[in-house]
Amino acid sequence: MLRGFGCHVLVYDPYVKPDSLEEGVQMVGLDELLARSRIVSLHARATAENKGMIGVKQLATMPSGSALINCARGSLVEYEAVCDALDSGHLWGAGFDVFPEEPVPANSRLLRTAHVVMTPHIAGASKQTAEKAARIAAGEIRRFLRGEPLKHCLNPEAKTSGSSRG
Repeated sequence: MLRGFGCHVLVYDPYVKPDSLEEGVQMVGLDELLARSRIVSLHARATAENKGMIGVKQLATMPSGSALINCARGSLVEYEAVCDALDSGHLWGAGFDVFPEEPVPANSRLLRTAHVVMTPHIAGASKQTAEKAARIAAGEIRRFLRGEPLKHCLNPEAKTSGSSRG
């Protein structure tokens, strides 16, 4: 789908054979993927080998102003390192629907860090649940773009905290 928007798609997956990829998708190593990508989206199952696969070193490899999305498993990412990269301005944003601890504790730094979007993990949800979640998200985006108060925001203070970037 992303190629339809003119994106160049890179993939790192040690279990996939390069000849099984769709035309126009390039298989690369993790370090190269991180260094060349403005948006990195994780879609891996949790294994002993990939625990904490995105940490301080890997985030520093990503271009300044890039974004990280984890919709796979909470154990893949070192979330404190992501918060540090966001606070420093190295990362522009991060999106998560999986966390190191669920539910996210009230004192979690993720709730206080600007440019973090968190949603419920709805993998395996019914069609009706997914449609309702999409309607709620679209409504929140509409309210945000109009400058209206958000109805479903867990941490409204994060919206205005931090510096404005990108």
